[in-house]
Amino acid sequence: MSNKENSFWPFIVFMPIDVDKRALFLSTLFSSKIAIDVLRLFKWNEDLCQSDIVKSFRMHSNKTIIATLKKLVSLNILSEEYRFEERGKRRVKVKCYRLTELGKWYNLLFRDPQELDRDTVKIYLTEVVREFIERITNFASKFSIPQSSYIDIADIARTFLAKPRYKDFDVIVFGSNALDVYITHGYKAFFGGSGANVAVTLSRLGLKTGFASRFSTDVIGLQSAYSIAREGVDISLSVFDRNAEPSICSIVHGDKIKIECRYDRGRPPVVTELSEKLVEACRKAKAIYLGEGINSLYVKLIREIGGEKLIVYRPSAEAIQYFLEEVLSVFRQSPIVILNEDKAELFSRKGFDIPKTFYDHGIKHLIITLGSRGAKIYSYPQTEPKKIEAPQTEVLDPIGAGDIFSAVFIYMLLRGADIESATEKAVKTASASLSQLGPRKQIIISNLA
Repeated sequence: MSNKENSFWPFIVFMPIDVDKRALFLSTLFSSKIAIDVLRLFKWNEDLCQSDIVKSFRMHSNKTIIATLKKLVSLNILSEEYRFEERGKRRVKVKCYRLTELGKWYNLLFRDPQELDRDTVKIYLTEVVREFIERITNFASKFSIPQSSYIDIADIARTFLAKPRYKDFDVIVFGSNALDVYITHGYKAFFGGSGANVAVTLSRLGLKTGFASRFSTDVIGLQSAYSIAREGVDISLSVFDRNAEPSICSIVHGDKIKIECRYDRGRPPVVTELSEKLVEACRKAKAIYLGEGINSLYVKLIREIGGEKLIVYRPSAEAIQYFLEEVLSVFRQSPIVILNEDKAELFSRKGFDIPKTFYDHGIKHLIITLGSRGAKIYSYPQTEPKKIEAPQTEVLDPIGAGDIFSAVFIYMLLRGADIESATEKAVKTASASLSQLGPRKQIIISNLA
């Protein structure tokens, strides 16, 4: 038997629950070559009218084709509707048909896979998995069988979404993932999370990027993971936690951006433990980005990986407010620190003299971003900052601009730029992104030339 004859296409065929209806379904559809030929005539999202279908089968009588269409409608393979068409001076009522969701799977069953385009196959794979899981879950619930006894969503996610992409990494990003809901701007939802945004941007810049985070295994968490993985980011270093809840952030635009995030405090959307695999990957990586996360974990990580390595640290406002000693412990490992104006103000309110107190705690380079006004750089032992002006631009949505800044800054340093040049490019690129709506902004590549 040839390889082609011995190969199998991965079909899932849905059947009626009622035994008698199932028998009727099979005998009606599979015993009729005409029914199969009619079904193959359809494309997934296109209508065919009765007159056009009849013309395609001139070897069969009109009565036979019309009877076949009625059978396919009765089996919920096709849906029918009437519409009016202008033919000359007459307005004619015609009957047209379209594949139902069920009909699409049977259409694929009788199609040669070589006829299918990539987009159709992609839709098929996505939808058939969703349909299968939904239906098998409903089936199991009728017998009071818990989902965890027959399907492990976390294991499926690790197998399909978190398959290792790179052997070695240019940069590994630690941070959160989230669903950002914009209350303003027409109530829109985007996948975001500061760390996730940084990882996606670094990958778009061509760097082999790993992302270490915690994903829930519900629809939101898995979609969030997929949105990152499809950008070329390796998420095999992340944790898929069946007991975690997704992180959902509401964002309100105004004179001051208001962000409120809801997540399980006991299982936050960040890495909370170091695996040997993660530590070893960080040892080999050229750069590490430490975003929102567990700061005591970051200290342990830096100590374990040792050696000279580019480490960029961007502590969260929550960490500065409530876990300052842990933040200072990270400072003593001498990373490059990036703060925005609000976070710098938090330090000032806690008695920090910028930059002197930072230098005292081991920081050699401190960058404070100023939104649409640019940034300023403090490099030890200088006490006066180097100011980087930003080009004027329309500010529609500043969410995610700091993530663009951080990613471009790391990218430029890995290309050999000095701190000042890297900051200039990061400011220019982040400024250009301010006119884009959404947290995961596109990079204006020309700014990096």
